[in-house]
Amino acid sequence: MKYGIIGAGAMGVRYGVMLQENAGVDVDFIDTWEPNVEKIREQGGVTVARDHENRRIVPINIYYPEEYKGHPGCLDCFQEADAVS
Repeated sequence: MKYGIIGAGAMGVRYGVMLQENAGVDVDFIDTWEPNVEKIREQGGVTVARDHENRRIVPINIYYPEEYKGHPGCLDCFQEADAVS
């Protein structure tokens, strides 16, 4: 099953990368914040580390909402708390 993560901030990326690496799930990330999306694309993925060790880039599929054409079986949403009010 493909997963879609809406909101590729710290928590969305953490959760999605764990799904990719630990469960072997195919994950697409969808985000609207241009600096974030462009930086992830520029560096070829996201930087991850465990207890500041084994720092590495993990490739992820990231899209703006208007360019996303996927059909995930599950969508998970991660939104900043101050954006909810």
